[in-house]
Amino acid sequence: MIGRNLRDFINKRFSYFTKSKERDSLSYFCYDMAYLFLPRMLFTDLPQGLQCLLDLEVPAGPSLYTLACSAMRRKPDPEVASQFQMHIGDLDADTFYFVLQYPALPPYDPDKSGSTLAPYFSAILHFTEPNLNTSQVRYHTLGQSPSGGTTLRQVFPDGANGNMGKGPRPELPLFLDALRQVRSLPIIAVTHPPRS
Repeated sequence: MIGRNLRDFINKRFSYFTKSKERDSLSYFCYDMAYLFLPRMLFTDLPQGLQCLLDLEVPAGPSLYTLACSAMRRKPDPEVASQFQMHIGDLDADTFYFVLQYPALPPYDPDKSGSTLAPYFSAILHFTEPNLNTSQVRYHTLGQSPSGGTTLRQVFPDGANGNMGKGPRPELPLFLDALRQVRSLPIIAVTHPPRS
């Protein structure tokens, strides 16, 4: 059950989602969740976005899926909800992570109408700088690549996302290893979301 404060927070910030037949597939839903819903939830009001993640009911993956369904005007499916897994922990001494693992989705097929580059993982990293008494949040995804394999991306507060190059195989330990290196990885290209 989603708490009233979370429901109010989501309804105020996500009125732009509209349902369309094209976006009915689980692949599109996961794509929108990874590149639209989660970054906006996090960056619209950073303290409240982080608190929203901390307040999720356990198991957190299905709770986050249900929250996204509410925002995207989609009826939650309990069977699908059970396929979303949240992993939470310390990446290193100064970094806490939330990693959402998406359900296994069909591979991208450029010849198939409606095929999308589905995500495997979304990660919210909360870095603390103890000596400076500051913190920083970064949002990353590991998704399907149009050329096969995976792509590691960073999504910025303005909605732009940066390609950080080829990612690891879509396995949690390998993704966590890649996340440990993200501060030193260059952004190869940045794409901006379309203006509505």
